[in-house]
Amino acid sequence: MTIDKRPRYPMTCSQCGKAAWATLSVFQEDFGMPDCGHATCPACGTFLHLTFVPEKKAFETESWDDYLKRICDENRDTT
Repeated sequence: MTIDKRPRYPMTCSQCGKAAWATLSVFQEDFGMPDCGHATCPACGTFLHLTFVPEKKAFETESWDDYLKRICDENRDTT
């Protein structure tokens, strides 16, 4: 068994408030794209979009559905 030694950062589920930990995605870590993460809440099972906030050394979360709606609304406003 290989032990994952990557740093873990705190996150709080935006839906149920459960605290958990996550690691940076490849895009977040290698390509400097802080809003390219996702995870599933271990408590409520909500699929989450994760944005890494370096100043806080933590993730901000929102449900994937809310994220998609926000992105679609933002793109609709720019066309």
